[in-house]
Amino acid sequence: MIKPTQKEKKRSFIFYLMFILKKIYSLNPVLSIVFFISALVSSFLPQVESYAIGKLIDSAVKSLTDGLGDYKSFILILVAVSALLMANKFIFDINSYITQVFSLRNQNARDFVSFQAVLNAKPHYFEDPDFIKEKNKVDYNSWKISQIIESVTIITTSFISSAVIILIFFTHDWKIVVAAVVSLIFPALVKLKYGKQVWGIWDSMSDDKIIFHKYRNALYTDDPSKFMEMTVFGYGKYLLNTALGLNKKFVDKLETNERKRLVFTLFARLWEFVFTVLGLYYVFLLFINKSVSIGQFFFIMSLFQNLRNTVTFAFEQATTILSDGSFFETFYKFLNFSPKIDIIDGKEEVDTSKGIEIQFKNVCFTYPGTEKQVLNNVNIIISTNKDVALVGKNGAGKTTLIKLMLRIYDPTEGEILINGVNIKELSLTDYYRKIGVLSQNFITFGFKAWENIFVGDINKPYSLKKVVEAAKKSQAHEFIQEYPNKYDTYLARDLKDGVSPSGGQWQRIAIARVFYKEPKLIILDEPTSAIDALAEEEIFSNIKGFSKDKTVVIVSHRFATVKKADYIYVIDNGEIIEKGEHSQLIAKDSLYSKMYYAQSK
Repeated sequence: MIKPTQKEKKRSFIFYLMFILKKIYSLNPVLSIVFFISALVSSFLPQVESYAIGKLIDSAVKSLTDGLGDYKSFILILVAVSALLMANKFIFDINSYITQVFSLRNQNARDFVSFQAVLNAKPHYFEDPDFIKEKNKVDYNSWKISQIIESVTIITTSFISSAVIILIFFTHDWKIVVAAVVSLIFPALVKLKYGKQVWGIWDSMSDDKIIFHKYRNALYTDDPSKFMEMTVFGYGKYLLNTALGLNKKFVDKLETNERKRLVFTLFARLWEFVFTVLGLYYVFLLFINKSVSIGQFFFIMSLFQNLRNTVTFAFEQATTILSDGSFFETFYKFLNFSPKIDIIDGKEEVDTSKGIEIQFKNVCFTYPGTEKQVLNNVNIIISTNKDVALVGKNGAGKTTLIKLMLRIYDPTEGEILINGVNIKELSLTDYYRKIGVLSQNFITFGFKAWENIFVGDINKPYSLKKVVEAAKKSQAHEFIQEYPNKYDTYLARDLKDGVSPSGGQWQRIAIARVFYKEPKLIILDEPTSAIDALAEEEIFSNIKGFSKDKTVVIVSHRFATVKKADYIYVIDNGEIIEKGEHSQLIAKDSLYSKMYYAQSK
């Protein structure tokens, strides 16, 4: 875990809170202001109603005292008060609408901020466990973000309306204010203490919660093959019991916290009761001493209770915000993540007019935080417009070579040249725009079939003709044509007329995605592992035909694919031990030939 710097230690709760408020406010500035004004107006509605009813009571008493002749003024006040109460209802309904819209927009703003942070992340961030941990915490608690502005607004408007009530009380008897405020101190401290401990429990057990969701989510699979496996092996009950066991530890800690909260809350209620009675006594004295009319007495009694309710609600919101302080810090760190080793982007664009050539010169590499050297003095030339295969046992270093080629990491020693230019000097945005990658764990989208191919290059205008051409090259066109809505069919069984492609079909769709982009450099990591041998041969022929003016790098264990490459590098224990064409390597009777004949038996 990365230790915080002195600057980070000095950052306060207010700093993190203001950071989030500014982020959310910047996405909905006008609506945020409208919401604040609406909430402020609404916070005064109870006082206005109490004042109006108090006036009505005084008018009724005066009418009874002065006789029938004064009923006319009472009727006028009654109509005015009724109109005011109706207006208050209208204002309340409008405020409810604004609050609902604001809440919905805030959810969008929350998702935008979180997802934008992911989009702005660099590929090597996802190799860093600290980033993944922060990301998971944000994923499971992001709902808190959309409530922050609402809570801060409630606290602010409650403070303003409470200040007005306190001023009114001071014009009558300051002791009423003291009694009302003191009655809430003990309950507020209890809420604050045990509310903060709730997040402390969430934070301390964040890893357990993540593990819990992994077991829980495994039970909710909608993949028939995965469910069949779970049924055959019978590990469903194990997943359930393990998930419940993990969650029980979390729930037990929360229950213990709630029991302690209850004990102190009961004592706090006694404290609250004593000072509430004292405050009401001071209000009653005003009436007994004829310092206020009966209508004013009602108004002050209502204000006393309203002050207590307002302050209590504000304290609850403040407790929620304070208890979420650790999450605010987590969210800030996620949005401003600092990796152990950063990749500084270059500015030079890749000149691909004559293709792309890649050269590894004396490259050594050790993963950050480890001591073992994964690559040792690797020298490779991947010539322009050639198909090059990387072969080796599991763990030999093939995947690491690809990561360096994609500049997820920089070499510990040596350099990587792209068309003679050090990869560190290149603009990654421009570089990525000119290459296509298909990994073994490619992404499958529940979108329409055409979208799954179109996302290969969203920077060029959509063309169904080009989508179909790409699908034909990968042999995906034939089965897509059999779908209920052809290319408009959703690749998800839970949607109307949706289908669930097989593993091999998904792989062909993913290959079509690469074809659609028409990149200058194609990197294929186990591109045909889920496809039968005949289909594999035809697809690879298409890849070779399509890539006559491209550079292709293939990582594969299938020698039926590998032997068709123009040049082959054999990697073992992080070193290049053999290189050449298939026929040359077979003749050497070394590791390559042994692996080839072992697979062909």
